[in-house]
Amino acid sequence: MYQPVRYYDYERREGSNCCCLLFLIGLLSVASFAVVLTASSEVLRSPVFSLLEEAEISLAFNDFIRDYDKSYATDAEMQYRKEIFAKNYKLVKQLNEEYTTATYEVNFSADLTDEEFEEQFLDPAGTNEKCTVARERAWAKPSMAIDPDPNLDINWVSKGKVSPIKNQGSCGSCWTFAVISVVESIYAIRENKLLQFSEQQIVDCCRRLYSPECQISDGCKGGLVSEGFQYSINKGVMLQRDYNYTAKDEVCKYREHLTVFKPDEYVGINERDLRMMEKTVLTRPIAVGISATWPVFRFYKEGIIERGCEETPLNHGVAIVGASNEKGIPYWLVRNSWGNTWGDKGYVKLARTLNFYPTGVCGIAACAEYIRYKE
Repeated sequence: MYQPVRYYDYERREGSNCCCLLFLIGLLSVASFAVVLTASSEVLRSPVFSLLEEAEISLAFNDFIRDYDKSYATDAEMQYRKEIFAKNYKLVKQLNEEYTTATYEVNFSADLTDEEFEEQFLDPAGTNEKCTVARERAWAKPSMAIDPDPNLDINWVSKGKVSPIKNQGSCGSCWTFAVISVVESIYAIRENKLLQFSEQQIVDCCRRLYSPECQISDGCKGGLVSEGFQYSINKGVMLQRDYNYTAKDEVCKYREHLTVFKPDEYVGINERDLRMMEKTVLTRPIAVGISATWPVFRFYKEGIIERGCEETPLNHGVAIVGASNEKGIPYWLVRNSWGNTWGDKGYVKLARTLNFYPTGVCGIAACAEYIRYKE
């Protein structure tokens, strides 16, 4: 039976229809948002995202070529280097996600394979021994304390006893830079005068052909800090300006009358003797062998390396030039020889602890040596 619609019934039904309409609009909005989310997820997994990633890497590679003045002989070579760069670019992103006490960046070596990097910048001679060998080396009295001193705070750089960062180039001469860095600093501490001595003299002259104390060392092919120290003690060191660095092996041009300084003696610190290393760095920098093979060292930018840098093989010579604490983490301040665009203006901070690795981060407490001078 037909019923006439009263005015108040019409208002009630109209309101009900509005509610239904709003409800439908809400459902459509939720559904649309879900579709957008699903589509976004699909995009991230789709070739479109790969294209975006490729574009990002291409821009980064172009910046890399400009920043480091890179050039390649052919288009094929450029493409090959770009593929290596892309792998290292992704690796750096992974490092920044995985390790939080330091940050990492692509640097001058980002277009090199691991093998090329090790061949050009690390020390193959250093892998022959876990530590350097020396017939005449004295040894510091062991303390064998393994807990870091939280109050240690020394910086020889800020004291003006460390020369500016240098660059070894594509030559495995890091060991000579460790030697000369320590010799320069000990001279500056004793004479209150900072001079720059010649790494090239050690590269060319600390070889079996010229010096009986250098039986293993072979210039850009690598060498031993202990032999470099013994050579400087026996022959003395010349100024850098009198014997310029060329980053390649050359004939020895030693001139005795141009030598400026002869250290008195070098001393070895027993493996794992953290307390003796701390005691020593209070009075002078220390030469150490480390393992620089690991990506956390190679692509380091700033902060403290606490993990990811294991202790073998020892294949890089550097100098400890300070020690302190940062955000509750004790660290060594280490001077590298890869130029001031690497790391923290040429320096790196390595955690000053034996908690994670038996001989410390990057094996820094495996082989430490310093110059001792007579008062």
